[in-house]
Amino acid sequence: MYLLVLGVILGIMGTKAWEYKNNKGMEISKTLYVLGGLWLAWVMFTVMFITINIGEGETRAAGLGALIFGGVTLLGFLAIRWFYNEKKLKNTSKSIEA
Repeated sequence: MYLLVLGVILGIMGTKAWEYKNNKGMEISKTLYVLGGLWLAWVMFTVMFITINIGEGETRAAGLGALIFGGVTLLGFLAIRWFYNEKKLKNTSKSIEA
């Protein structure tokens, strides 16, 4: 059941990200697609780990998992965002020169 709910949430997130990309006219490299997919899988693993541990009554394990996996998730999000901003700045500088 957890996988179904998380799959629906991730599907909605992916669809909204795709619509946002198309509405803004952005071009995203294959590397960013792969990084985004890995990040979404990591987020899904983190949420499942925390949920399962809370369900089993292991609140300490859930807290440590949230701290460790959540920290890596946050760093991954910041890295993807940094790569996107760097690429966006390169694209705007090319359009100004042309």
